[in-house]
Amino acid sequence: MTPSTDLHRTIQHALATQAQRPPRTIGCSVPPAPDWNDPPHDPDWAVREIVDDMLFETIR
Repeated sequence: MTPSTDLHRTIQHALATQAQRPPRTIGCSVPPAPDWNDPPHDPDWAVREIVDDMLFETIR
């Protein structure tokens, strides 16, 4: 058996076992993509935004 055949069988086995796994649920380790229209869930976010705007205006 050549190394490439061995690798091919390993990949085929991994794909076959992956298909048998149940789909990921809410408890998965990958966080959902952020919705860029929502402000961050950080209580100081608005304060930092205002300060950043004030500094930007001062620098300009």
